Amino acid sequence: MRRALMLALALFSLPALAAEPKPFSASYTADWKQVPVSGSAERSLQKLDDGRWQLVFKASMLVAGLTEQSTFTVENDAFLPQSYKFERSGLGKSKDVEFDFDWSQKQVIGSDRRSRALPAQPRHAGQVDLPAGPAA
Repeated sequence: MRRALMLALALFSLPALAAEPKPFSASYTADWKQVPVSGSAERSLQKLDDGRWQLVFKASMLVAGLTEQSTFTVENDAFLPQSYKFERSGLGKSKDVEFDFDWSQKQVIGSDRRSRALPAQPRHAGQVDLPAGPAA
């Protein structure tokens, strides 16, 4: 049942996903009334002058912060990531992750606790990863 639902959603969303992305910007705020804590977040998608797209998410609350930024291109209805960066700071453990996508070598180069190279695969519009195993 779950696979059938995922397949149906993928098929019905194909025309919408094949279109070029549209720039947007959104802001969010959160307040917790029992404790004097509030937070804010922003998410935006913009087309850069060189034709790449940039998706940015920034969130902060009290003394903690999180930033996530990725760039990608759209070629032949495929989304080709170019770079990805994640930063978390403040309370708890800080974390920095950076990846660059080298499409000529078909690999991802970056660091997440250690440097490594991984195979790179473009994501086609409407492509859905389904879990392996028997259908539910």
